[in-house]
Amino acid sequence: IVREINKPGGSEKYDFFKQNHRAAIFDSAPGWPNPPCQLVPGIAELMQKGSNSLTPYLVSSSIVLLYRSYHYAHLGKHYYTWAYKTAQSDPRPVPTLSLYSRADKLVSPRNIARQIEKRKRNVPGLYLKSVEFEDAEHVLLYSKYPNEYVQHIDEHLSMCKVDMASILAEIDVDKFN
Repeated sequence: IVREINKPGGSEKYDFFKQNHRAAIFDSAPGWPNPPCQLVPGIAELMQKGSNSLTPYLVSSSIVLLYRSYHYAHLGKHYYTWAYKTAQSDPRPVPTLSLYSRADKLVSPRNIARQIEKRKRNVPGLYLKSVEFEDAEHVLLYSKYPNEYVQHIDEHLSMCKVDMASILAEIDVDKFN
């Protein structure tokens, strides 16, 4: 969406976002994935949920191997690299909320914190609030802390003067399908 908003001309599908983009919220991002040796246990843990089977480790190892092969075959010009760089280099000072966890095993919380600081340096005057949770897994912040998660999002949207009820009432959902 960020790439389409910044593209000259753009497309009709993204006109809504161009006209209404008043806030940005990142959940467990932007950040670069951990090294493969750290990704395998993290993915396996998300898949396992109580099972002692080796299957999650085999599947997660395969996923990481495919990901790394794809990355090297495309010399770093693939979706994750592109998305990471797009989020980091967006020149618009859209107020941003970044939610992440110290316990994230897929994307390093230190890496996310570094990206937040880079973004602040790249866009002077940017309002960027970061909230670091203690022990939620990757993108599972809401399931572990539903009240705090919703509270932070509500506060951010209110601060950005985003009236979700009005926006949702104006959306033609069929246009996005």
